[in-house]
Amino acid sequence: MCYSYQSGDRLEKVYTFRENNSWTRVDRDLTDRTKADSFGTWKNGGGNQYLMQFLVSRSSGTFRYDPVKDELYDPYYQETFHRFAGAGSSIQPAPVINLTLNSEQKVSRLKNLRPFSGKMFLIVNVTVRNIGESEGYSFDEKSIHIIFDNKPGIYSDNDEMGDSLENPLLPGIIAPGEIRQGDVIFAVPKNSHAYTLKLVDSRGDDASNLIKFENRTA
Repeated sequence: MCYSYQSGDRLEKVYTFRENNSWTRVDRDLTDRTKADSFGTWKNGGGNQYLMQFLVSRSSGTFRYDPVKDELYDPYYQETFHRFAGAGSSIQPAPVINLTLNSEQKVSRLKNLRPFSGKMFLIVNVTVRNIGESEGYSFDEKSIHIIFDNKPGIYSDNDEMGDSLENPLLPGIIAPGEIRQGDVIFAVPKNSHAYTLKLVDSRGDDASNLIKFENRTA
């Protein structure tokens, strides 16, 4: 595992290496709470050098291993990875929020606001219910994500444009058993139409059920 600060965001990167010469990597952006997975293969190049290849992009690189410090170094990004307990666990935490999609619409403008070129506003009305028994859920504009085009996801624009919504979903602690309903706005590509909506926790793990839907109205 290592932490880096690419583009100003704090990233947590975790590699899991397997004996069958495959690896997986989970990148968590701890600033915007998005998460992305990568896959590839590795092989021993000798002299504590390990050759790495990404399956999707087919890009490759050579990592250096320091057996004294038990560290793996990526010279391209100049990142040092440290072994940590619990690596390789794929168990996801149980969702603590029940998410319901009440309505959705895609619009080219909201009052006097227009999205950037090639984008449209996607406005969803949702109901959230904290189904946890003891802990509150801290909700803000970065807690609700929408996924499209196999991207890691984007968070809402309620912080900047929530005042223009008729019934914005209010931020704050959602107590156990509490139900909250309101509008959430995203800026999505104009030609996108298939989406996945979800809530996430502070590390980007799913905090709710996933809702898949399509919009073909615009």
